Amino acid sequence: MCNARKSRAADDLLIAVNSHPDLELARFTIGTEVTEQRLERIATYGSLLGRAIAITTIMHQNRYGLNGRKTAYASPMKLFSALAASGVDCEVIDVCRNGHSRTGEVLPILVALLSQYEVQSYESIDYRNDQDIELTNVLTASGLPLWSYDQFSREGLSVLDRFMKSGANTAAMLADTGSFHRRRKVLGGLLFRVESQLVLKRQNLSIWIWLSKQW
Repeated sequence: MCNARKSRAADDLLIAVNSHPDLELARFTIGTEVTEQRLERIATYGSLLGRAIAITTIMHQNRYGLNGRKTAYASPMKLFSALAASGVDCEVIDVCRNGHSRTGEVLPILVALLSQYEVQSYESIDYRNDQDIELTNVLTASGLPLWSYDQFSREGLSVLDRFMKSGANTAAMLADTGSFHRRRKVLGGLLFRVESQLVLKRQNLSIWIWLSKQW
C-alpha cells in the first residue's frame, strides 16, 4: 500500500458535494427528494456530482435524520444495488462494499461511483522525481508520522488546541470564525485538505485532476 499510486478523488468529491458554493441549489433540490427518487438518480448513469449528492444525502439522513426528525432508512446495500444497476463493475462493488462494512463511511461508496468516470488516463505522476519539490521529514523525533497529529486522534486534537492558544498568525486569523470548537474544526479541516494532497505517487486520471481543482 505504501508503494501504490494514490488518489484522493473520493475525498475531493466529498468535499465538493458538501461545500462547493456552486452546488448549493443542487444540495437543496436533492435534499427535498424522497429516498426512492435519490436511488433512481444513483441508478442512472449521469451527472457525477448529482449522484454523489444523492449518496451523501442518504448516508447523512441515515445517521442524523432530517432536521431532528427520523427519516426513512435506506440500507447502504440499496446504494450499492443502485450503483450495480447503473453499470458499476461487480468486483468494484464487492471491494467497496467490504470497505464500507469495515468503516461505515461514505467514501467507499463514492469510490464505486467514481469507477464509472475514468474517462481519460494520463501518465501517472511521481513527485519524488520532481527537483522543485523539497521532501520534508514526515516523522517526529519520537518516530511517529506527522499525520498522527491530525484532527482524527486525541493527540492531534491536543496539538491543535495548543496551536489555537498560541500567538501564531493562523490562530489569530481564525479568531473570527466562531467558538473555539468551531475554530479547531476549521483548522483541522484545512490541515487535512493540505496534507491529503501531499502524496508523492499520484494516479493521474482526468476526472481526478478536475475534482482536485474543485476543492
